[in-house]
Amino acid sequence: MSEEKKYEQQEKSGALFIDSEAQILRKGSVLWEKAQTEDEKDDKRYFALIESENNLGKKKIELVMSVGLVFVNNNKIAENSPDISGGITIDGIGYKFYGRKKETKDGQPFTQIKLVEKDEDEENKKLPF
Repeated sequence: MSEEKKYEQQEKSGALFIDSEAQILRKGSVLWEKAQTEDEKDDKRYFALIESENNLGKKKIELVMSVGLVFVNNNKIAENSPDISGGITIDGIGYKFYGRKKETKDGQPFTQIKLVEKDEDEENKKLPF
């Protein structure tokens, strides 16, 4: 009798699923901190209001803040290279974001994600998946 491997989520990793019911209501920038000198740039933060439903089917609106830009990897160097990646910042810490297309056992598409602190990423230089 084969024993199924139990999934255990690791720190700074997870999965993103399609939510066809979610809708972006508004998005835009907020002046976070005004530049103090002419040489500096204003610090802006980017926000969005997303309407969706909770697990009971009740409408909810979330305020989300952008943490960085990610890009599609059109030049994968290996089969397990990420499909999407980019530099992001959360709570003042720089991370490299990696995402890879996957499917559940039932065939539902999702994106497996992993965040690696930039210092660790530079030290390891190996693929995250």
